[in-house]
Amino acid sequence: MNGEEKDGPSNERDLIYIGGATERGDAYQILRATRQGLEVGELRPTKEGEPVQGELVRLTKLPQSDRLFEAEVLLPDPRDKRHGHGPPQVATEAWRNNWEAIFGSRTKTELPN
Repeated sequence: MNGEEKDGPSNERDLIYIGGATERGDAYQILRATRQGLEVGELRPTKEGEPVQGELVRLTKLPQSDRLFEAEVLLPDPRDKRHGHGPPQVATEAWRNNWEAIFGSRTKTELPN
């Protein structure tokens, strides 16, 4: 075997195994295998009008088990520092392009010697 088997787990896949319901019954316990390692967490359904806590993922069922899914991250966890540094960028490309029209052109001022 050369490690490139398509139907088996690989280091590039994000796999989630869904266990039983939590004590409160509002989520499921999960075991997640990613490139970074194994994680234990909870899987909750999204509800319209409520904020997303953690990552937003799309699950695709795998044929090996009724409880095994491949995860596709649709929206990373904003609290996770692996996905960026500092606050989110809020300036749009249109805002940057119209800077001169709004504030005038930028000129470099010469510093005194």
